[in-house]
Amino acid sequence: MSLKKNTLLSLKWSFFQQISGQVLGFVVSIVLARLLVPADFGLMGMIYIILTIGTVLIDSGLSTSLIRSESVDQKELSTVFYANICIAILFYLIIFITAPFVAVFYKQEILTNLIRFQGLTLIFSSIWSIQNVLLIKELNFKKITVMSLISSFLGAIIGIILAYYNYGVWSIVIMNNFTIILNTILHWVYSTWRPKLEFSKEKFLYHYKFGYKLVIVQLFEAIFGNIYNLIIGKVYNKNTLGFYTRADSFKKTIIFSISTPLKSVLLPLLTTIKDDKEKLKTIYILLLQIVLLVISPVLLFCVVFAKPIFILLFTEKWNMAIPYFQIVCLAGILYPINTYIVSFLNVKGRSDLVLKIDIIKKIALAIGILISMWFHDIYILVWSQVALSIFDFIVNLFVLKKILNYSIFLQLKNTFQVLSMPIISAIFIYFINRYILIYLLNYFLIISVGLLCFLVINFGFLYFLNKKLYTTILITLKK
Repeated sequence: MSLKKNTLLSLKWSFFQQISGQVLGFVVSIVLARLLVPADFGLMGMIYIILTIGTVLIDSGLSTSLIRSESVDQKELSTVFYANICIAILFYLIIFITAPFVAVFYKQEILTNLIRFQGLTLIFSSIWSIQNVLLIKELNFKKITVMSLISSFLGAIIGIILAYYNYGVWSIVIMNNFTIILNTILHWVYSTWRPKLEFSKEKFLYHYKFGYKLVIVQLFEAIFGNIYNLIIGKVYNKNTLGFYTRADSFKKTIIFSISTPLKSVLLPLLTTIKDDKEKLKTIYILLLQIVLLVISPVLLFCVVFAKPIFILLFTEKWNMAIPYFQIVCLAGILYPINTYIVSFLNVKGRSDLVLKIDIIKKIALAIGILISMWFHDIYILVWSQVALSIFDFIVNLFVLKKILNYSIFLQLKNTFQVLSMPIISAIFIYFINRYILIYLLNYFLIISVGLLCFLVINFGFLYFLNKKLYTTILITLKK
């Protein structure tokens, strides 16, 4: 099979995996949100930072290094396999010992057992990491999709049953553990690769030399990406954190279902053309246009119709999450573009540059957090995400100019060319909703009519004001 056909097939399966996984996860989250209370989700939000840090440290950037390598041998795979397991066990022992201190920090005694039990997923995840790397290198996303859906579906059933019988937050923890364990079993059953009793210090250092810079970046991302949970959980309470995590996870479901499939295939694809700067530039421009054209209308629509969407899906007990959801949706518009840049830097072997720009971004994040803490206002804290997203985009303008010779003026022109139409459409639909649709008494009807109006207005603007872009994107999607 040619590279083009193999890549397109992989993209389809990756897209199907993400869409089906996000749809399943979204449906499960709706059911659990109706069965559980916001405090249960708040407790989970308090421990996510620990699990995220653990996932980063266990992998240590080694898997990414394996994926970007054109060829790897059995000794390399076995070396990374044993390294991942050893690091996982060590980190689990650390969080097992420190769990009571986390519980004291949040003043939630239940966190001790929650952390210790949920932390087991880190060990199981390390056991099937190499099998997953090999499938990605082969662009065999079909097998990854099937195994992921089976484990997620059965885990979801377990979680819903436990939630129905009032197991509270434990229904989420047990669901997560069951899903990871089943995924581990499936990877070992359906993979022919097995580790051998061999370890190469040279191979480990080779991949670690590339990976440790990414680990630092990912650690920053893990810490600062969950810093809002930590602050809200500590300064406010578990209920407020529950409302915020529901809003943020809903936003992430929307974004990841669209952007992650492309990102999954992106690194293996870019590896084949890493020395052709013009092709890399062309791919980035297409990504910019297509992703923004899809994500920005969806998120802006959610901003306008946040209230009927939340009440219809999660019931009125989640009303306090609505303003948080509207703000994080605005912050999420540029998120995919800000993450794709890392794939382009990795394929060029510039993990050093990834680290440098991430430090700059995290300093900006810290400043925003300190300002919001000064005013002791949670809304300023959430709005700081919007400011940070814009700052990240500005930093990326200069990075892309350096590595792809993509002028800042052209980047801004291509970006606002796509964003202007959804923004104008959102303004139109806001007034239609406020002065016309508000008189419809059924929330489902309001959302349906509003969506139809929004699509007509948005694509109407795109067709009449920028027919060239409209045609280019249609041709690209067909290809």
